[in-house]
Amino acid sequence: MIKKILLSIIPISALALLSSSQMSDNGKAGRTGAPGENPCTNSCHNTYALNSGPGSISLQTTGMTNFEYTPGQTYNMSVTVSQSAIGLFGVGIEALKASDSSNAGTLNITDMASTQIKTATVLGKSRRNVVHTLNGGASTGSKVFNFSWTAPAQGTGDLTFYFAGVAANGSGSDSGDYVYNSSQLFHEACQTPTQPGSITGSAFLCEGSTSTYDVPLVSGATVYTWTLPSGWSGTSSTNSISVTTNATSGTISVTADNTCGNSTASTFSVTVNPNPVPVVTFTYDTLFSTSAGTYQWYMNGNLISGATSSYYVPNMNGTYSVSVTDASTTCPGTSADFLLTTIGILSPSNNKQLSLFPNPANDNVQISIPSEMRNSILKVYNVTGQVVIQTELTEIQNSVSLNGLPEGTYTLVAQKGADRSISRLLISKN
Repeated sequence: MIKKILLSIIPISALALLSSSQMSDNGKAGRTGAPGENPCTNSCHNTYALNSGPGSISLQTTGMTNFEYTPGQTYNMSVTVSQSAIGLFGVGIEALKASDSSNAGTLNITDMASTQIKTATVLGKSRRNVVHTLNGGASTGSKVFNFSWTAPAQGTGDLTFYFAGVAANGSGSDSGDYVYNSSQLFHEACQTPTQPGSITGSAFLCEGSTSTYDVPLVSGATVYTWTLPSGWSGTSSTNSISVTTNATSGTISVTADNTCGNSTASTFSVTVNPNPVPVVTFTYDTLFSTSAGTYQWYMNGNLISGATSSYYVPNMNGTYSVSVTDASTTCPGTSADFLLTTIGILSPSNNKQLSLFPNPANDNVQISIPSEMRNSILKVYNVTGQVVIQTELTEIQNSVSLNGLPEGTYTLVAQKGADRSISRLLISKN
């Protein structure tokens, strides 16, 4: 509704005839003809049918081509209402999303003398309108209503500007005025998402292990495309992926995508460490594992409590294996099964104990043997089952040098024919 206040043609004595509502009247929101709204011709300015007069209404934009907006950008805009011989104009402007007819972006006032913001609740939503102020549309022949608009966030898609204008005849009433309205569809400019941020996750993995990698969410991205090293498994269209490695090191990459295209890829290099493959050997009465960081022995698939050394002395036949972790990478590995069938074959009389002094020893050890074991061959085995010393025991009391041997546990076996003597020796440099 527009109440025309034309002071230039109203005598001073007639001012008292104007009502207070006429003096304060200005634009109303929710009258553009947008979905759910009635135009002004249905409620007030109803002398003529909508868009039946000789005038016009149009919308103009600055810095925009083909009504294609860039999300987040602010544009200077205007709506022009024209009709010859008219001296007062009104306007209502709103921008609504195509998806749900709610406000699209933000309308901003740039000419406070001519325009203001008002709201109306339509279809359960509060709609924000640019409308004229009291006498803000006073102009001869046409009026340009200027404002600015900040485009909505990326992903909003299509939206529509709805706008209506009144060309008032200056009679001081609602009759005899013409109403014009129109609309303009705006398209969101297609923007490829920006490059994702840094990929987070472990840079070092073990063969066959599972791990998760992530990137921060990217504005405007609808899917993410992950590329993994050859032979890895794992799929995802989100900003997070769970992967399972094979033995191959390589580069993980990810792009952020939408219907406009794919972003530049973010990349992350991952080294896959091989799992250790321990080998079990058996020397006389002891099972040995090749060197590792930690050990756990099993018999017939069952964990042997406390068997966490690099060697194990079994007391019964069975299938043995050892699980280890690598000393530097902590990657796990398990040996092949080792079938042991020789426990109890040699009689106790054929297995004698060597007498060692001192034990623990440092540089030398004194070995005492029974007289019948004189001239036996002594072999010293390390924890991996390798022979590190071999010598002949020619006397009942023998001194054996341990120079060059590192700290640790060793197995000493003296063999003469079918007889043998076995003992454990600890070398300590403290």
